[in-house]
Amino acid sequence: MKKRIWNIYTIVAISLLIRVLYLNHHDFWFDEAFSWFVASKNFKSIIIASVADNHPPLYYLILHLWMDVFGNSEVALRSLSLVFGLLSVPVFYKLAKTFNEKLSLFATLLFSISPLAVYYSAETRMYSLFLLLTLCSVYVWIKLLTKINKFRALAFIITLTASIYTHYLSFLLFIPFFYTAFRNFSYKFTNIYFAFFDRFSKKLQK
Repeated sequence: MKKRIWNIYTIVAISLLIRVLYLNHHDFWFDEAFSWFVASKNFKSIIIASVADNHPPLYYLILHLWMDVFGNSEVALRSLSLVFGLLSVPVFYKLAKTFNEKLSLFATLLFSISPLAVYYSAETRMYSLFLLLTLCSVYVWIKLLTKINKFRALAFIITLTASIYTHYLSFLLFIPFFYTAFRNFSYKFTNIYFAFFDRFSKKLQK
């Protein structure tokens, strides 16, 4: 158990090193400048301006608060995405573990060094946050299917709502969520039905 924990720490450390080294690898481009422009406004103006970008306002609101603390240099702006990208690594591990515990560490290592994940961890856009929230909502949803409780239901609602307010593609998540919910609960309903039918048949035979 301790060895596995240290392995996770090692993967996170590798992820951090790669992302820090890549942070200034490419020039600050138009979309990133637009993120800075929108986030520089007050909250009301951010919500209005985000419509022009065809993206929800959550990322810009968080970036606005981040800029108040860390400034608006290129490194400061991109480091927010770095934080989201880094947080995605342990969440991905937890998610991978639900499918295959033996391969979860290797899968997490591959994810941590994925060129696309690294790239979006060094860009002043919402995609790194979108990835984090998507992973969180999927993980919580899987746990919710195994055992329903108020905490998991609330966590699922929060993460999915936050994901929707980060990127509109989050609406596509409803497709697998509805499908798995239907399969899971229809399967349970079928088992209950056959159990009831079996008992009812035995009573008729008496």
